[in-house]
Amino acid sequence: MNTKENQIVQDRPVLANVCLSLCKNRSFWLVNLAAVLLALCAPAGTAKAAGNEQAELDSLLAKVDKQLLADCQSDFRSWLDAGLANRTGPFVPLRVGPNDWGYLKRTSDGRFDVNLQWSMAAGAAFPYFDGTLVFGDSKYRKAALEMADFFLTIQEKEGFWGCKYLVAPARGSGGERWEVVNQRNYQEKDKGEMCRFQDYFQTGPFYLMLAAYKQTSDEKYRASAIRAADYLLLIQNDNGTWPDYWTQGYQRTGKTVTSTSGTLEGSSYNDGSTSASMRILLCAYRLTKDQKYLARFPQLGQWLFDSQWGKGKVRGWCQQYGVDGKPTTARNFEMPLIEGRVFNRFISQMAGWFYMATGEERYLRLIKETHDWMKSVEKPGPDGGWAYQYTPDGDSVFSVGYQTYRHDQPETWPKDFGRHKGVELFSRVKSHLGYSEELLAPWESGGLEKTRAAFRAAKQSPTEAKLAAARRLVDEKNLTVVRQRFLKQYMAGAGGKTFFVSLEGMAQLDYLLNYGIATGTIQPEQLAPRNEPMWASSHGYGDVRGTPLTADDWVPVTPINQESPFEIGWFTRAFGEDLWSGISLTAAEK
Repeated sequence: MNTKENQIVQDRPVLANVCLSLCKNRSFWLVNLAAVLLALCAPAGTAKAAGNEQAELDSLLAKVDKQLLADCQSDFRSWLDAGLANRTGPFVPLRVGPNDWGYLKRTSDGRFDVNLQWSMAAGAAFPYFDGTLVFGDSKYRKAALEMADFFLTIQEKEGFWGCKYLVAPARGSGGERWEVVNQRNYQEKDKGEMCRFQDYFQTGPFYLMLAAYKQTSDEKYRASAIRAADYLLLIQNDNGTWPDYWTQGYQRTGKTVTSTSGTLEGSSYNDGSTSASMRILLCAYRLTKDQKYLARFPQLGQWLFDSQWGKGKVRGWCQQYGVDGKPTTARNFEMPLIEGRVFNRFISQMAGWFYMATGEERYLRLIKETHDWMKSVEKPGPDGGWAYQYTPDGDSVFSVGYQTYRHDQPETWPKDFGRHKGVELFSRVKSHLGYSEELLAPWESGGLEKTRAAFRAAKQSPTEAKLAAARRLVDEKNLTVVRQRFLKQYMAGAGGKTFFVSLEGMAQLDYLLNYGIATGTIQPEQLAPRNEPMWASSHGYGDVRGTPLTADDWVPVTPINQESPFEIGWFTRAFGEDLWSGISLTAAEK
C-alpha cells in the first residue's frame, strides 16, 4: 500500500466520526454532506460493485431495440389519443363503433347505457394514469380523473354502485357534462335498487377511487372508497361471505333465496362475489387500520373448509350455497355440483392469503389435497383438462337447462346446447393448476417463510431495480410477445379484441414501464408489486405464472374476457406493500 492509500485508510475512522457528529445536526445540507463523507469512507469493494452494476446497466440499455421502443411508444400514444378523440363526455370507448363501445351502448335517442359489469367501465380510466407515467402528459391524467369524478357522482348514497346507469347530456352542457336519468338493474325483471357483488361491479369503481386518491391526495376519493367498503361490511354474511347481490330495503328471512341473478340470501364464490369483496375490505383496512374490516375474516377462513364438498379424496367447491351451508342452484347451468374453476379462481387465492396472514398450515394442506385430486382426474391430451363440473363422488358431468348430464352417457345429452355449446368439453382454460402450483412449490421446499418470500417483492436498491427492469427489456421470451404489437392490432380492430381486457395488450405497456424504471424516469414505488397471493392471476383464467414488473417471466397469456388487468394493477399500486403482512385475526372455531 502506498503512502497516499495508507493515509486514506487511517483517516476513515476520523471521517466516520465527523459524519456521526454532522448527522446529529438537523440541518438538511449537513446531513447530505455527512452522506457524502460516509460514501468516501465506504470500502473500496462497494464502490467497485456499484461501478460494475452501472456498467451492466449501461450495457443492457445499449441492447434495447430502439425501433421497437419507438413503435411501442407510438402504438400506446396512438391508442390513448384514439380513445380521447372518440370520447363523449367523460366516456372513453373500449371499442370504436357506432353504437357499442364495450361497456357503453348508445340508445336510439342519443343517450348512453353505462354497464359496470366486469369493471370495464371504470377500467377505461386506468390506462390514462399509465399514459401519464409513460409520457408525462397531463391530458391523460385529466381524462382519467374526469372518469373518476363521474363514478364519484353516480355512487349511491348508501355507498355502492348500481349495475347500469342510463345517462344523457346535461341540458345546455354541449355534451361535456352528463347526468344520470335512472339506475338500471342487472336484469330488467329485477326489482328494487340492486347492488351486485358478482361480476366485479363494485371493484372497478372502488379501485378507481384509490387510484384517483393516490394521484391527487383529494380526500373525496378516499371517502368514496371507504363508503363503498362500509356498505360491503353491512351486507357481509356472518360466515364472512357475500351473496351475489343485494336489493335495497330487503329484509333477511333466514331462508335461502336464489334467482337467475344469483343468491340473495346465501353465500357465493361465483365471479368474485366473495373474493373481490374480501379484497375491498383488505384495502379499507390498509387505508384506515380499522380492525372492523377484518372482524369476520376468521369466519371466512373457516368457510373455505366448511363449504368444501366431496367424498373421500374428492375436493371441490360449488358456486353458490344456501343459508344452511348446502350447495344450491342459481342459473340453469349453476347446479349444486363441484366446479373446478372455483378452486383456481377463488379458493386457492383466498386460502393462499389466509396462509400468508395466519401461518396456519391447514390452508396449504387444503390447497395440496385439492390440487392432488384435480391432478388425478385431469384428462390427458390436447383436448383434455377438466370437466365443467363433477359430482361429490368425482364423476365428470355438466349441467344445462337445470339438468345434469354425465360424460359417460352421451346418449342422454341434449341435441341442441344453444348458447351453452362447449359446456360438454374438457378444458384447461377455465380450470387449471397454475396458481396452486405457484403456491405449493415454495411451501413444499421451505414452508411458511419461503412461501412468504416468494410472494413478497424483494427489497431492491434503485440500481438493482433498474437492472431488473433492463434485463426484462432484453429477455427474448418477453420480446416475442412485445414484437407482435397487439396495440396496433387492436387499433385496426383485429378479432374484435379490446386492449383493456387483454394481457397481451399489457405487454407493450409493461415494456414501456420497464424502460421508464430502467432509465429512471419512473420510480419503482409508482408501480407497487402486482403479485400479492390473492390476485396473482388477476382474473383466474389462464395459467398465469407471474405478473409483469415483479416476475422474471412476464409473458402474458390469453385470457377470457374478464376483470380488467388495469384495475388489478392500479389496485396494488395504491399500496406499496403486500396485503397480508401485519394482519391479526382472532381464530375462528375449527
